[in-house]
Amino acid sequence: RCGFLLPTAARLRAHFRLTPREVEVALLLAEGASDAHIGRALRISIHTARHHGERIFAKVGVHSRKALALHLV
Repeated sequence: RCGFLLPTAARLRAHFRLTPREVEVALLLAEGASDAHIGRALRISIHTARHHGERIFAKVGVHSRKALALHLV
């Protein structure tokens, strides 16, 4: 688990225009979860988890999981 407070799902949806599924993935990414872990946790394929991550990075304006985590706090 991360050592910082992540934003609420509502804030992520409103501020970054993320879909509900993208919010779920973004929060897991910010906690350091791998695509495989996200896939298992959300019952989606690794490919789908990776695709969600790419869309989240584009919407938030970052290029890595670490940058995403830092940007969300």
